[in-house]
Amino acid sequence: FAAIEAEERAAVCARVESERAALARVQDEEDTVRRVQSENEFRLAVRARVEAEERERVALETSAREKVRARLEAERALEAEKARRALEAEKAARALIAAEA
Repeated sequence: FAAIEAEERAAVCARVESERAALARVQDEEDTVRRVQSENEFRLAVRARVEAEERERVALETSAREKVRARLEAERALEAEKARRALEAEKAARALIAAEA
């Protein structure tokens, strides 16, 4: 009878150890899954930040180009106005000279 009890205890202990090992494997797998998910979330956050920085950089470059373009257009318009006024002044001077002659 004692031998049967010892065998049963040994079998129960073996099952308990087997279940503990299985539980440890499951917990390791869950830890691995959580770690991988965390790494993926971090990568996604980094990618989102890089993309946002790139969009901001492009927007700043576009804004700077537009400002330069607007300034150049204003300078051209000013030069054209100066040339127009100079031409009008020259015409007026010629008309005055012609009137005096």
